[in-house]
Amino acid sequence: MVEEPEKQVVPGESELCRRRLLWPMVMGLAVLVLGAWGAYQGVGVVVETRSFRAEMARVFLDQPPQEVEAMRVWSGFLLAVTIAELAMALLLLMVGVQLIRCHPMVISLGRLWAVVKMLLVVGALVVENTVQEIQPGGMDSLFKMPASATETVKTVWMFYLVIRGWTLPILLLIWFWRPSIKKEVARWS
Repeated sequence: MVEEPEKQVVPGESELCRRRLLWPMVMGLAVLVLGAWGAYQGVGVVVETRSFRAEMARVFLDQPPQEVEAMRVWSGFLLAVTIAELAMALLLLMVGVQLIRCHPMVISLGRLWAVVKMLLVVGALVVENTVQEIQPGGMDSLFKMPASATETVKTVWMFYLVIRGWTLPILLLIWFWRPSIKKEVARWS
């Protein structure tokens, strides 16, 4: 019986990445958690859309027909934004998996996610602001505030939502534009 010589296994760059670098694993897990949270929220909102439409019909029962029609149209936009947010959460999950696997496609996916997410945040704010404006009584009647105070609250809230929605995309764009990161990821196979 002849024994075969033992094959010497040379690890690929991805294997080296998994053994030496901590940042892809840590960053990948953080991105996975945020993506899973976004997907969970998106699925919940899509499921709740049916009860939202029923509630909307009750609220708008005594309203002029043009307001009812406007809210019906804009509720479709709200659903579209929610589905787009869900799709972005799934893409973010893919970014996290690619980071953990040390796959070079992570830079392209990460940049794509970041840019589209930033645009989606702006689009969602436009839709949400429009829906607030066409609701019966708007925020003024809800919080019993003067119009000037309502505008201030809306402005601060919109600013907060932009900051919250753009933080991770900006961080990913900065991270993936760093020359040392691009060079490191380019070595992954």
